[in-house]
Amino acid sequence: MESAGIQTMTTRELAQWQEQARPFIVVNVLPPEEWTRRHIPGSMNACVYEVTFVDRMLKLAPDRNSPIVLYGAGAETFDAPMAAEKLLYRGWTDVHVLAGGLDAWAAEGFPVEGTHAAIPDTPDELFEPPDGGYAVSVEESLVEWTGRSPKGRHVGTVRLSHGKLQVAEGALNGWFELDMRTIDNIDLQGNEELRQLLHAHLASEDFFLTSLFPTAKYVLDSGTMLRDASPGSPNYEFHGRLELRGASHALAFPATVRPFDGDPASGLEPGISVEAHFDLDRTRWGAVYGSGKLFRHLGYHLVYDLVSFQIRLVVR
Repeated sequence: MESAGIQTMTTRELAQWQEQARPFIVVNVLPPEEWTRRHIPGSMNACVYEVTFVDRMLKLAPDRNSPIVLYGAGAETFDAPMAAEKLLYRGWTDVHVLAGGLDAWAAEGFPVEGTHAAIPDTPDELFEPPDGGYAVSVEESLVEWTGRSPKGRHVGTVRLSHGKLQVAEGALNGWFELDMRTIDNIDLQGNEELRQLLHAHLASEDFFLTSLFPTAKYVLDSGTMLRDASPGSPNYEFHGRLELRGASHALAFPATVRPFDGDPASGLEPGISVEAHFDLDRTRWGAVYGSGKLFRHLGYHLVYDLVSFQIRLVVR
């Protein structure tokens, strides 16, 4: 990937510059641990992902007219071009990007140094959860919600009571249950009277009628792995049914399933995390208060139909 104003250099041109002992610097823009693993001999390191990248470059190349060659992981990555854009924007004038990055340099047979110099770099592997049965850790799992109206929004949480997840050859199924009596508001903290009024409103027949329907349940019929997903994008598609307020309707959404590292210092064991965020139309499940498609003359009582949810489950 290339942007206007960025000069591109081939691997052979860089090798010639090195042979000619020209006055220039070569900078690896990946994290320092990646530089330690594999780097071009003589190159320095300034990680473009760090907010201190420009400060680091000021130390490496205080003369903004000095030639700089930047390189990243490979041809398909935007690491070095992004670093070049940052430098050009801040006044450096002679900035080059090594075409193809470290991958191209190594593929051409030029020398590579580091603790893993002889091991080719590979893209991040897609996480495939191990087969087996898992239980939801309710203490570490949480559902966050956001409801909106023309006047603003309310934000809160609801706790899980329990849940199960089954994995077989990458495919998922299972269920998790919410305790609707734990619906809590966050944004009104400090105004307890109004906060409790909202709690009662949400628990009433206007919304979730928790006295008759104290739980909600999502049944995951199929979780299908998206094998072309890149890191940071959803790698599963969930299809199932949401049972809420006495109604059951299909609900599908993308999800991200990844390892949960845990925290040995606090006693949290490793596991698997499942994260998702999506909107749903509350009126499909009978929570119809303030809906403009069902009532007229609502005025300031209008409440938007879509509710946003952010889910984070930890299973072991």
